[in-house]
Amino acid sequence: MIRTLIVLCILGICAFIGYQVQTLPLYVRFYNDLNNSYFQTPFLAWILISLLAAMLLFLIFKVLWFVWRSPKIFSRSSQARKESKAHRLLQQGLSALSLGNYRQAEKKLVKGGQLAAQIGQSPVLYYEYAASAADYQQANERRDQYFLLAREYANNKENLLARLNEAESQVANGEYTAAIKSLQQLQNKDPRNPKIINLLDSAYVHSEQWALAWQNLSGLRNHISEANYRERRKLYARGMLQDTSAVETFEQLQTAWKNLPADIRADKGMLLQYANSLVENGHAEQAEKLLAAELKQHQDLDLLQAYSQLRGINFAKALKNLENLQAHFPDNAVYLYCLALVAYRAEDLDKAAQYVESSLKLQPSAEAFALWGRILEARQQPEAALAAYRQGVSGLLEQEALAGELLPPPVQTPAAIK
Repeated sequence: MIRTLIVLCILGICAFIGYQVQTLPLYVRFYNDLNNSYFQTPFLAWILISLLAAMLLFLIFKVLWFVWRSPKIFSRSSQARKESKAHRLLQQGLSALSLGNYRQAEKKLVKGGQLAAQIGQSPVLYYEYAASAADYQQANERRDQYFLLAREYANNKENLLARLNEAESQVANGEYTAAIKSLQQLQNKDPRNPKIINLLDSAYVHSEQWALAWQNLSGLRNHISEANYRERRKLYARGMLQDTSAVETFEQLQTAWKNLPADIRADKGMLLQYANSLVENGHAEQAEKLLAAELKQHQDLDLLQAYSQLRGINFAKALKNLENLQAHFPDNAVYLYCLALVAYRAEDLDKAAQYVESSLKLQPSAEAFALWGRILEARQQPEAALAAYRQGVSGLLEQEALAGELLPPPVQTPAAIK
């Protein structure tokens, strides 16, 4: 439209100039060298011929320009068709993937990725989704091949995304060693990436590499709630204490314990776990010293029961330590039972009998009756021991009956056993 207006304006100007000059006796003379002569033409005619010549040259130029540009125009049209087809294949592949048609999705996405690569577009997204489709089919070899293709075509940002998706797939499939190796390499380049930190945490926990999980926890803290962080600290610390495969000496266990933060070591559950690790590694005496010292500061029933369950210690010394706590546990059946158990293991049957009877009078329990039976057996009183065992079973049945809202059988008193 604009070009048409320009041409009309030019023609109008030419018509105006022609009208103005036609009244003038103006001519344009041309000299001919061949015959040494002159010829002349009216000025208006010369202008019109010049304009026609210019227009003809312009048309010739436009034709030549169109011919020169034709391959590019057709190429653009072909490029647009290929781009549209690649995009359509991506949409079809994603739709099939969401519907669970994984084989069809894989074919569409791979074909779309190849087409995208041909036209100079990034095929990374196509190959990543194709890898997911192959993963759903448990075709690990094809999955790894697609991830490799995605990394080859990816730029720095896309390469990170491709490798993260691959690592996430490896963690989901239990390939923790390969995932950890890849994620650690990525973390060296991007140490604060939350996706990397979370995937590493999952891989460490599932592979029970508690020391590495503990080290990774500082980076994870900014991406989880404070309550979750505290819970994970205890879980990972407990895991490190449970992982005794590389621990051979008490010094190694003690170092691992002292390296934990003070608030973790102050936790009762963690203290009991440490004591249990000491016992499992053959350091019961060290566990006894640890719990005895803790009981002097905190008179806790859980600590008391753990202390009384220790094996391979000096039971006479342990009994004396427990008796020194009597003022802190007045008329406590659990405390008396613990005293009886340690006295029995110290082979002090008189004290053991005294304490277990006192415990049963305060609160009859199956455990106390069983201990009372063992004491009576050691005293060479088999009939009384059998009665005690029966009483313990009866009490246990009573508890189960109460739990099931059944009528419990009668329970005898400790005096009846004697």
